Amino acid sequence: MRLNPNDMSALVAASMGRKPVDTLITNVQIVNLFSGEIHSGQVGLYDGFIAYVDMDPDNLSRESIERNALEVIDGEGRYLIPGLIDAHLHIESTMMTPKNFAKAVLPWGTTTVVTDPHEIGNVMGANGVKYMAQNSADMPIRNLVLAPSCVPALPGMESAGASFSEQDVMSLYHDENIFGIGEVMDFLGVLDQDERMSPILKQSTGQSAYIQGHAPNMSGQKLNAYLCTGPSNDHECRSGQEAKDKLRLGMYVYARESSMSRNVKDIVEAVKDFKFHDYLCLCSDDKEAADILEHGHMNHVVKVAIEAGLDPITAIRCATLHTAKDLGISNLGAIAPGYVADLLLVDDLNDPRPERVFSQGQLVAKNGNYIGPFTDEKHAIEEVDTTADIPDFTPEMLTITPNIEHGHVMVNVIHYLRPNASLTEWRQVSIPVKNGRLVLPEGHQFVMVQNRYGKTEQRTVAVVSGSGLEQGAIAATVSHDSHNLTVMFDTPENAIAAIEQVKRMQGGIACANDGKVVDGLALPVAGLMSTLDCHALANEGERMKQSVLSLGFREAVNPLLRIATIALPVVPKAKLSDKGLIDVERKAFVPLFVSE
Repeated sequence: MRLNPNDMSALVAASMGRKPVDTLITNVQIVNLFSGEIHSGQVGLYDGFIAYVDMDPDNLSRESIERNALEVIDGEGRYLIPGLIDAHLHIESTMMTPKNFAKAVLPWGTTTVVTDPHEIGNVMGANGVKYMAQNSADMPIRNLVLAPSCVPALPGMESAGASFSEQDVMSLYHDENIFGIGEVMDFLGVLDQDERMSPILKQSTGQSAYIQGHAPNMSGQKLNAYLCTGPSNDHECRSGQEAKDKLRLGMYVYARESSMSRNVKDIVEAVKDFKFHDYLCLCSDDKEAADILEHGHMNHVVKVAIEAGLDPITAIRCATLHTAKDLGISNLGAIAPGYVADLLLVDDLNDPRPERVFSQGQLVAKNGNYIGPFTDEKHAIEEVDTTADIPDFTPEMLTITPNIEHGHVMVNVIHYLRPNASLTEWRQVSIPVKNGRLVLPEGHQFVMVQNRYGKTEQRTVAVVSGSGLEQGAIAATVSHDSHNLTVMFDTPENAIAAIEQVKRMQGGIACANDGKVVDGLALPVAGLMSTLDCHALANEGERMKQSVLSLGFREAVNPLLRIATIALPVVPKAKLSDKGLIDVERKAFVPLFVSE
């Protein structure tokens, strides 16, 4: 597809010099992503598009054209590069509304984002997806919203606030504000050609839809089969070998640098010596506000890729032109006539923090400050239901009672493989029982998932180890992807205190110790997002993070969201939902007690 100007004839006239361009950016070093060269020159912008690129790299002096412009901006010798594209993210995971998110990332040079709103889709259904598209419609950012393909992530094994059928997904896809199909997370359903995923993919590929993939730890026969179904890319590579396997089969690899999963270094180090990198892209996936505020957004991901060994121009290509090609947008992600006028002026290609940001031809940020249009978020809560239907808890509801009074029972325990990653495994642990209750060994905690969509009796209580929690409790309505209430705790009393604080906030994250609330972060927009801007949210988030650290999680990359993926049944291997304990690889429930 091609993004077209409002008036092609007028753009041609501006290109030919028959009418003035809106903006002429002079005295710049143009980074050419087609040839890998850097040329001195100037660029004219008209109605959101590049009208012409004036340069003479071979000193041929073939023409001399006097250019007229309504506005002239002196680039002062800076590099001119295309606006950066985030190949895959969930805005809800920033805990900002789309409007506040756009205001936060545009000063860092991100002008296009490919967003999968399956977080709010799980909470609110189609209305939530449409809210995510409409909320930033008046912001100068290209928000390519996808129709979530897997709501819930694993049908029959978890409950969410909505359930998307083939008809629901395709109806959303045909909405004028929706760009493509969101990440196909139910990879087992894809490989099994089950009754949900097979029709969705058949329709999507039949209509040549852009489809995002999700294929963790996949290689060989399974990866070959998955690629046959339509998804062209994957952001779940956690190792260099996995990235090599996928690139060799023609899959776009979206190297991820999120606040929780930092994979760019390992991926780049593994593939940097490949002759071609056209199928390597970059994404943020899940970024918290404080991370954006301190390090930036896609500009930081590019910097990490360069530090890992990529040539700067190649790294910039990975965050621009490569992604545009996978998206199928022929005039995005480079500096050329007829291309969209998303441009950055930067001082250093190795650390591309923009001095100025142009989005669709308009200057929207300068010296790290957003200067584009913005309206406040006072109506955000009114637009989006909180959907936090949480029952009143008693200690008995949070207690595991085996069928013996004293002795030991063998328990299937969810064990985190690393203190800073979401991968888990099953461990069978002999746990003592005293007075009919489990007495957990050191390093073990209880974990519960409670349905928050009206099914108040639907919950699962289990045991977890390796989480990093040392004392107290943390409760959250941010729990990918169904976003049921998830609580990790040492005692029922601490769990109840944290849960009650979440209820008072109408959704969010809370922690407690000694039976009392320690802190809370309110997320009243669908139980996922705040109405605060990036600065205010970062301050509250950092305060909350310190409170959580007082309970443990000291080795976690992001302690605030440490428990967010324990209920995600499409990331290996051991998870739980409001319906039970789940063996992800077998797509099957497992009993809490091994003897059952």
